[in-house]
Amino acid sequence: MTTNATLNSKVPQPRSAVLDDFPMEQVRPLLLGPDAPGLNRLYTAWVFATHGHDPQWIADHLGLPTPTARLLVTAARQQTR
Repeated sequence: MTTNATLNSKVPQPRSAVLDDFPMEQVRPLLLGPDAPGLNRLYTAWVFATHGHDPQWIADHLGLPTPTARLLVTAARQQTR
């Protein structure tokens, strides 16, 4: 008998290359605070950063602190060098 768990373990999970260079080590401390942004919001901010959006735009549209958005934009710019 095959269970859902067995079936799910055999199905390849989708993977996005856009997150390969996500700066998790730099972002990790931001995830620990009482008003920490969700990881999905940071992933979204990363996508915007890698597409050239500036920190203030990201902060305004995603409700992130500007320093957090700046960290992601800086990391994205370094990645493209």
